[in-house]
Amino acid sequence: MILIGRSKWVPPRQWKLWSLPRPALGYVLGVDAIAVAITALAVASTISGDRTGMQKIKSYRSADCVVGGFRYNEGKPVVGSLLLGLYDDDGRLNHVGFTSSIPKDAKKALTAKLEKLIAPPGFTGNAPGGPSRWSTARSAEWQPLKPSLVVEVGYDHFTGDRFRHGTKLLRWRPDKSPRQCTMRQLKQHKVNASKLLK
Repeated sequence: MILIGRSKWVPPRQWKLWSLPRPALGYVLGVDAIAVAITALAVASTISGDRTGMQKIKSYRSADCVVGGFRYNEGKPVVGSLLLGLYDDDGRLNHVGFTSSIPKDAKKALTAKLEKLIAPPGFTGNAPGGPSRWSTARSAEWQPLKPSLVVEVGYDHFTGDRFRHGTKLLRWRPDKSPRQCTMRQLKQHKVNASKLLK
């Protein structure tokens, strides 16, 4: 369901997808772009010359990740960031990013919990601390964990087997097995837009 302007619903049969220029139509075939393109067209056709009815629609993306390690907060003996991992098809746990959006009041208790799980190797595939243009001496300093904790994180972008930009810690997933956290959950699937309109 797409809501337009002030809760005005535009039914699918009135979406004007065919009026897109050809380059934009090719882009619309990606699932994330469909809602934005159709909403923009519907709003533009119902509120001529006025942009107050436009609404930005962002896709909600989340992933379940294994906590394969952590870094201490700089200059403090509490956790600063969790190092996230996903299993590949060969069963290796690869480092894919981090999250540092840990509530301040939860850091002390979380640190105690994590320190009990410290055990090498943490990541069995790509590990944190490798060479990059953003690496610092501190990048190589991290504590490996037994792969037993799972978190759900929100993210904006995933390319090259890594989260680009920061991720946001949404919740802990004690109900999920770490082995269920695979790269496959992040693969984007293309959808034929014309099938969505039928």
